[in-house]
Amino acid sequence: MQADLKRRNQILGCILGGALGDAWGGPWEGKLGRVTFQIPSRSSVSDDTQLTLATCESIIETGGIYAEHLASCLAAWFATGRVTGIGASTLKAMRDLVAGVHWAVAGSQGEFSAGNGAAMRVARLAFLLNPATQGIRVLNRGKVYP
Repeated sequence: MQADLKRRNQILGCILGGALGDAWGGPWEGKLGRVTFQIPSRSSVSDDTQLTLATCESIIETGGIYAEHLASCLAAWFATGRVTGIGASTLKAMRDLVAGVHWAVAGSQGEFSAGNGAAMRVARLAFLLNPATQGIRVLNRGKVYP
């Protein structure tokens, strides 16, 4: 039971730490040169945190990582206005998903189309993967990553 509480706290810390970093670091995003950090008097989370929460919602609902379900959660959050401030690549992907484009081909293509939103969400997935397994990624509860 203690191990479950520790794991829960680690996951919660990962999510909250990411959200706080997103909210507090937002005003300095894209700034060049040296900055003096201070907690902003007003802060808000960006699409990185919003899509992280959509990712967590999918994991909670399915008990694992299922690309089709994850894509439907991301599309639902976008379609209901719960995702704001997205870049061109994410906007294209969200519009494609809402229009019914398969998740594997949704979004922009080409050398300059890559956004970094997936990198912002991937840390949470590490709690589900079993690092001791060689080769194929296997979820801790025996479900295989599609």
